[in-house]
Amino acid sequence: MHPALSWLAERAAGKSSGRVWPQFNEEGPGKKAGADAGREFSRLKQARGFNDRRKVFHSFRKNFVGQLEEAGIPANEVAQLVGHEKVFTFKTYGKTVSLARMASIVAMIAYPGVNLPSA
Repeated sequence: MHPALSWLAERAAGKSSGRVWPQFNEEGPGKKAGADAGREFSRLKQARGFNDRRKVFHSFRKNFVGQLEEAGIPANEVAQLVGHEKVFTFKTYGKTVSLARMASIVAMIAYPGVNLPSA
């Protein structure tokens, strides 16, 4: 989790489920994981005047991967961080990226001028 979003972990800390948004369905409607998050993202973006249907919740993931590539993070580390399977060479001979290294990679990402909520 990015340090600027640490308030999300605090938000989930006192909840019995340990989930940030316990009202979201475990698997979402139709057994689609993340459906509730995607719907909430759409609601929030439209409330802020963003109506481009091509900009969806998954767009954040694509942008994040692009930011990691621009920061020069090795492909095997990017793959492990975002949950992709490692390619053959790294799968066979590479090592697993530590949680500490993953945290340091995530902390490198910055969006100057974007004000994130603090709670």
